[in-house]
Amino acid sequence: MSVNEELTQLTSLIRYHLHRYHVLDDPEIADSEYDDLFGKLVALEAAHPELVTDESPTRRVGAKPLSEFVSVRHELAMLSLDKCSTEEELADWIERCKNRLESTEPLAFTCEPKIDGVAVALIYENGRL
Repeated sequence: MSVNEELTQLTSLIRYHLHRYHVLDDPEIADSEYDDLFGKLVALEAAHPELVTDESPTRRVGAKPLSEFVSVRHELAMLSLDKCSTEEELADWIERCKNRLESTEPLAFTCEPKIDGVAVALIYENGRL
């Protein structure tokens, strides 16, 4: 199989799984399996940058969400761990947070289990939710 054929096949497979996950809310593979596919695409594109297009899943965020979801504008960006899976990647993410906050102080975090794909931003005003 040529590199171009492998890229096309991998892109198609990733798009299929994105659709199952984001639009149908019915994934067929585990997140770790999807991450592996996506990682292969990233590596393939890094090795062959001349084959990368703006339509690549690596150049897009997610897929069209379910119609039941309502769009909201956040006052502050909700940051992501960017798929951190090593201590070094976590340390890099913390450094990016400190830079964004223009802070030299140590940061404090609360970590809890999360349902993948779900996030919430709560706003307290004058001590009230």
